[in-house]
Amino acid sequence: MLDFTAYQKPTFTVKLRGGDTALRLIPPSVELVDELQKVGELLPDAGTGDQNALGAVYAIAAALMSCNRDGITVQPADMTGKYDLDLEDMAVFFAGYVEFINGLSERKN
Repeated sequence: MLDFTAYQKPTFTVKLRGGDTALRLIPPSVELVDELQKVGELLPDAGTGDQNALGAVYAIAAALMSCNRDGITVQPADMTGKYDLDLEDMAVFFAGYVEFINGLSERKN
């Protein structure tokens, strides 16, 4: 028997500023994992004010946050505008998200 009530789909919940928006993020696609791996190189450059690196950091975060069970699409401009997230917030988000992904890998093994 398959009991869907007993199965909990893995999610990483992120509550955003600017209202009552909470996203239940799901595991990313392989392409997004590849993008996520670039963040470690981008964050230092973004911290020095490199606008290209900063834009890339927000674009990757928005793409990851758009992978959610709630059907909410997040645009890079939403990060700094609507949700008031700065570079430090991005670093915290990426650290938590990587922990979520690593936890999924451990659970499968």
